[in-house]
Amino acid sequence: MQPASSSTSSSIVGESVTTDTNKMAERLLLGLRQKLQGVERLNQMTIKAHVNMLIQEATSIDNLSQLFAGWQPYL
Repeated sequence: MQPASSSTSSSIVGESVTTDTNKMAERLLLGLRQKLQGVERLNQMTIKAHVNMLIQEATSIDNLSQLFAGWQPYL
């Protein structure tokens, strides 16, 4: 009788992990959809404003300082 209850608890734990993973995936997909629709920080942006924001992020010293050293852009 002991193995049956242990497999049941294992199944329940597995379902919990799957549910948590699905919720995390749904949150990530929502964020991706919002970015594709031009929504940033809950504000709808024009294409021009979105492009300008992306350029600013891409050229930000804070972001560039975190660049992966192994990338070697000079090669």
